[in-house]
Amino acid sequence: MMGIRNQLVCILIFATVSAQSLDDPWLRDPMLVGLWKLTRAINSFGFNLFEDLTNSLDENVLICPYSLSTSLGIIHFGSVGETEKELAGILGYKAVNLTKDEAAQTFYMLSTKQLQSSNPKFYIFDAPSTIIVNRKNGLIHTFQRIVEVLFQAPVTVTDFIESSEHLVRSVNDWVAARTRNKVKHIIDSVDPFSDMIVLNAAYFKGVWVHKFPRENTELGIFYNYGSRSTPTEVHMMRMTNILNFHKDQHHSIVELLFKGRNVSMIILLPNNLSGIGELEYKFSPDFLEEQILKMSPNDVDIVLPKFKIRFSADLTESLKTLGAETLFHPEKVDLSEMVQKDSITFGEVLHKTVVSVAEKGVEAAAATAIFSFKSFPPLLEVPDFYADHPFLFVIYERRIKMVLFVGRVMEL
Repeated sequence: MMGIRNQLVCILIFATVSAQSLDDPWLRDPMLVGLWKLTRAINSFGFNLFEDLTNSLDENVLICPYSLSTSLGIIHFGSVGETEKELAGILGYKAVNLTKDEAAQTFYMLSTKQLQSSNPKFYIFDAPSTIIVNRKNGLIHTFQRIVEVLFQAPVTVTDFIESSEHLVRSVNDWVAARTRNKVKHIIDSVDPFSDMIVLNAAYFKGVWVHKFPRENTELGIFYNYGSRSTPTEVHMMRMTNILNFHKDQHHSIVELLFKGRNVSMIILLPNNLSGIGELEYKFSPDFLEEQILKMSPNDVDIVLPKFKIRFSADLTESLKTLGAETLFHPEKVDLSEMVQKDSITFGEVLHKTVVSVAEKGVEAAAATAIFSFKSFPPLLEVPDFYADHPFLFVIYERRIKMVLFVGRVMEL
C-alpha cells in the first residue's frame, strides 16, 4: 500500500505559537535570536499547513510541525537555487531571515537542550532523526557531517536491492520504537532503485498537573461536526480547578499544564455548536498568542471528552499549494548539496499521527513519510468549559512558545 522509493519519513507529536518581537528581553542575547527565528518559522509553517488541511478535509486533523520541519529542514540544507528558495519560503525561514546554516545550528540547540525534559516523570519529548542511503549512491560528505552533528541524524548505508525486505522491517521497527509503538507501520515496500530514506520521529507523553478524577468520568454526548443530528456517546472527564482561562462572546480558551509546567495543552472551543469554521478562519500564530495573553487563573469547571484520534494524509498537494513546485519536478529540483547525482525528486509526503487524551494526561505520536522518487447525562450546572462539540487544540512549549502539535477534533 505504502511503498517507498527515495523517501523522507517523519514521526511526530504536539506544540504551539508566539507573536514576539525582537525587542523581547530574552532575545537581547544574540545566541537566542536563531532560536526565536526557528520557533517562529516552525509555528508559521505548521499553521499554514494546518489551514490548508482543515480547509480541504472535513475530519479530525492532527499534525506535528516540529517533526515535519526537521525532515524538510534536512532536505532544505541540501538544496540550492529555486528549490532552496521555495523551501525557505514554505518553512518560514524567509519571513524571519533565517539562513540554512542558522537553521541547522538551531535545530541542534532545540534537540539537545531546549526540548529536553528536566524530569521524565513530568513529560517526555523525543524527536530523533536518521538517514538511510542506498549503497549505489551516496551523500556528499559535507552534508553527511552536518546532518549527523547538527541534525543529530546518523547515516546508514545499505543495499536497497539485496536488503529490501530487511529495510522495510528496519524502517517500521525504527518508527515503532521511537513512538513507543503508537505508530507501528509506515511503509509496505521499498523501491530497490531508491536513493535514500530520511526519517524523523517524535514522541510526547505528559502527565497533567491537575488530573481529572476518574470518579467524575461519565458517559455524555459529543456532537460530531457540530450538528445535533450526529451525536455520539463518549466518556466525558470533569474537574474543577484553578486553570488559565478566558471566554468572550465567540469562544473559550483553557490551558491544561503538564507536570514541570514547561509544556501545556491549550484548547480553543467555539461557543456555538457549529462555530468551528469561524474559529478556524481566525486561527493563526498571532491569534493564538493573543488568546494566551488574555488568559488568567480562574476557578474553572471543565468537561472534556476522553479521546484518541488517528490522522493519516498525503501532504504532497498541500506542500505544492504552499509553494513547493520544483521539489516535485524531476527536471527542476536541485539537491546538489545533498547527493552526488541530480535525479532525485520527491513524490508522496505521507503523514501519520496519533493522540490519546485521558484522566492522567496525554500520549501522542506521529509519522510522516515523504517519498522521493527518481525522475454524559444532562448536567445540573452548565460547566464553564464544556467540550461537547468540535474544538481545536495545541501542545505548547511554553518557554520558547513553539508548536509541537496542532489538531482539530471533529468527530469521536
